[in-house]
Amino acid sequence: MSELIKSIFREYDIRGIFPDELNEDSIAKIAKSIAQKCHQESVAEVVIARDGRLSGPSLLESLQESLNMHGINTINIGLATSPLLYFAAKKQASKSGIMITGSHNPKNYNGIKLVVDDKPVSGTEIFELSKTDISLEDLCESSSSHSIGKRGLVKAIFKTSSTLSTNINSRPSFTLSGISAMSFSFSFGIMTVFVPALRAA
Repeated sequence: MSELIKSIFREYDIRGIFPDELNEDSIAKIAKSIAQKCHQESVAEVVIARDGRLSGPSLLESLQESLNMHGINTINIGLATSPLLYFAAKKQASKSGIMITGSHNPKNYNGIKLVVDDKPVSGTEIFELSKTDISLEDLCESSSSHSIGKRGLVKAIFKTSSTLSTNINSRPSFTLSGISAMSFSFSFGIMTVFVPALRAA
């Protein structure tokens, strides 16, 4: 696995040029550090999503695989806006989420924004964690004691989605495949209704 480039780790996020600075391998390594942060905060599950950049699907897949491998369950809502991801994280018991997004940068960029336990996590903190040589066994040691609660999130946000399995509690991670079909107007409505509420919270 390639070495991480320090300059992509910013104060408020992680941002780099795809695939030279940020790619599937580096995302997997970053996800291990995020998993370490989650275990430190007793967070067993995170919501994940991506924006519409062409590099998004493969980066999101790599992120999810690495998080699962390192003991963190994932709720993958697929293509979404950052405000929708933050809202989904707020509605989950863990209040944690990871967004694959290049934000306002050119199309050849991509990156990560994340919250863990309802608090933003800086890219610089994740970079420092990446320097720690911790084993998979140590990371996952306490994960079996965490509870999994997805149904509340699904009922709150996606109760009208017909593509969602009715037996999601038995799965450690899942994908809401119907989210990609939701219109931009729905996402904009979420932003209009819920962003002020999040700011007031």
